[in-house]
Amino acid sequence: MKNMKIKNINFGKIEKIIEQYENQWIAVSDKNEVIANGNTYKETVGKSGNRRDIVLFKVPSLNVSLAP
Repeated sequence: MKNMKIKNINFGKIEKIIEQYENQWIAVSDKNEVIANGNTYKETVGKSGNRRDIVLFKVPSLNVSLAP
């Protein structure tokens, strides 16, 4: 299996999809699809079947602004 990098995700494509996962961890595939979600990192990894071709990250609260 390949390792995927976060730069391969098109956040413009999944912007509306991830709104429903606010404050949850999600696993996103290289096809910009949410593969699994959960309240914890461990739960999400378990649901994703330990795939290596995904990126896991926590969707922040949508009521705050983030600055790099």
